[in-house]
Order: sequence, then structure tokens, then C-alpha cells
Amino acid sequence: MRKHLITVTAILLMVLFCQTVVAANNTTTSNTTTILVIGSSRAAKSYNEVAHSIMNLTDNNVKFQIRSTSQIGNMTSDEIQALLNSSQIILAEWGTQLAGNGSMESVIIANPSLIENKIFFAFESGPTLVKLSMINNTKVFEGVTDTDIGTWDRPGTLIGACHDGDLSSLMFYKEKYSGNQALQYWIDCASYYAAGGKKNIENQFKYILKLYYLINGKPWNSSWDPAPVEPGLLLQPEFLYRDGQRFSLQEYFQKYHLDPTKPTVAILTYVGSTGEVAYADAMQQIIDALTSKGMNVIPVVGTWSNYVTLNDTAMRELLQTLCNPNQTYNITAIKDIGNCTERSSILGVNSISTGKVYEVDIFENGTIVKHFKVSNAQPTNVYSAL
Repeated sequence: MRKHLITVTAILLMVLFCQTVVAANNTTTSNTTTILVIGSSRAAKSYNEVAHSIMNLTDNNVKFQIRSTSQIGNMTSDEIQALLNSSQIILAEWGTQLAGNGSMESVIIANPSLIENKIFFAFESGPTLVKLSMINNTKVFEGVTDTDIGTWDRPGTLIGACHDGDLSSLMFYKEKYSGNQALQYWIDCASYYAAGGKKNIENQFKYILKLYYLINGKPWNSSWDPAPVEPGLLLQPEFLYRDGQRFSLQEYFQKYHLDPTKPTVAILTYVGSTGEVAYADAMQQIIDALTSKGMNVIPVVGTWSNYVTLNDTAMRELLQTLCNPNQTYNITAIKDIGNCTERSSILGVNSISTGKVYEVDIFENGTIVKHFKVSNAQPTNVYSAL
């Protein structure tokens, strides 16, 4: 297997995906329940796929409106009001951009009737927005301390647990505030989000839909019942990642068995400071493409913490790993990063003023098949993960 191991750095595959995703049936009746889901651009694709499957399951009695945080950020106050007003269930899954002046948070504060008689749950966002969470006019965080609510970068808090995938902390607060039924519902729903993965997304949507049906006296079909949460790996400095879910090495190979007769490909990317896996959609497309060709895939993620500056020897070793066995590379130029006017195309850390940029051609049979620029500053934990 090892001789077939090919390392592909996902940070070298800058694939942009459309952020405008709406899964909706154009025909809305009085019996239709509309769910607004707001999350990262990365997650929007999975949200959309799951939404369509649930609409089919429920014979289109449910309508979904999927928006990314960047889409919400580009909306006017009137547009946000219209979007919230048209939804009976609102899940603000992720995004500090939703909080602050001129944001969705400020629109709700100025117009509290927008979330009255609805389910409004916010999970991994600013604490002020999260504290607006409400279920049929009952405030979720009534009596819950700000210390326990926390922020995304404070492990062990309610918001921090959503960011870290920390189901144990969520269960701790469920027991601590056992008399707060609204918080119990919020934690149950948040647990699906924290665990991650498309299956958990599907069951989160089913859970919140069932809750809405039951509290409003609507008949619920038991065949639509959500399954329990599939626990994911607590956020670690390094982990494996596939189908939107984190895994330890042992957990990954239990679910995705390694066939020693097939070639094995490692894909490498990193987690940014917000907890988002960089280029996750591109990574999943690569995984799907490679597995369809009969390959084992090991998708490795390192958590951003710092950067390492590679010397010339290390850079040449890195460039060699980007070549297939029948390929060679040629360094056409080495420049100070400060002299590069267009930094977005530089692979690696491009914000280090003292960094160097290697311009490289990849040759195959005497023909240039690829040209790119690579910084000698690279995320530290990406390399330790590899």
C-alpha cells in the first residue's frame, strides 16, 4: 500500500463553489412548514442535498430556504425581515457575521415579532444572537449564566461545545439545567450540529420539524422520526474528515475500510481559526472522484495554529511530492512575497511579509502541464498531520 501512497494537498486545489443555494418548492400552501437554515458556504451544499431528501420524504409538506452567512451579510434589513417573516423554523447554525450592528441579530432585536410563535435556534454564533433563541415565545437561555453560554473560542461552554463537537459538555449542561425544557430542546438539536456529518444534518432537520409539528398539534408521521446522534470526534489538532464528519484514525478505518490491493491516496487540508475545514467541498469532490476510480482515500486535516518557514531544501522536497512519477519540476523564479501584487493565487500562507514565493512549472514528457506559485510559509499543524 505504501508504495502507492500519493499525497495531494487540498490547499493546492482552490475550487470555488456557488453560495446561492435554495431548496424549495415554488408552491406553498397553508399546510407547508418553511425552515430557514443559515450556515457556512461550505455546509450549504450538504444542507441543500438533505433538504431535498426531506421534502421528498414529506411529500413537499416542508419547504427549505438555505442561506450562507455571506448571503445574509449582503442582504438589506428589509430583505432579512422578509426572509425571517416567511419562515416558521429558523436554524442559525454558524457564523459570527450574523451578530453585531447591521446584522441579522440587530434586525431581530429591532423587530422581535419576527421570531414570535416560531422556533428560532442559534448555535455557533455570537452570544447575543444565541441568547435570542426561542421556542414558541419561550426564551431558551432564561436562567442560564453568560459564563455557561460562553463563546465559540471558550471550550466547555455551550457555544464552545458546538464549535468543538463536544457532546459531553452539552450533556453536562442538559443535566445542570434539567428544569429548563426549552434548553433541553436546544441542546438536543445542537448535538446533531456539533457531531457533524450529513446524516446528523438530516436527523437534525427531522428533529426540529418533529418538534414544531408536536408543539403545534400537527400530525406527525412516525416514519419520519429522527435517528439518534452519530457522535463525531472532538475537535483535535489533527483528524481525518469525510462526508462532513471528523474521525480518529481507528474510527475512520472502521467506517471506510482500507483495501490493501488498491492504491491509496492521502488528501491534506487544514482547519481555519473559525473551525471550518478549508476547501471541504473541493476535498469531498476529490474523495468521491478517487473512490469512484477504485482507490482508498485518507483525508487528513490539521488545525491551524501557526506557520513554519521552509528552507530551500524543504521547499524542493515539497515540490517533488507534487509531481507524479513521470513528472519533473522547474523553479522559474523565487521572489519576495512583498513583490507579489496578486497574493490570492499563492499556495500556502501569503500574509508573511518576509516570505518567499516559488514560481514552478511541472513538466511531463517535456511539456509544461501545470504552473503555480508556492509560499515557503506553510501552516504548522498541516505538516504535523501529514
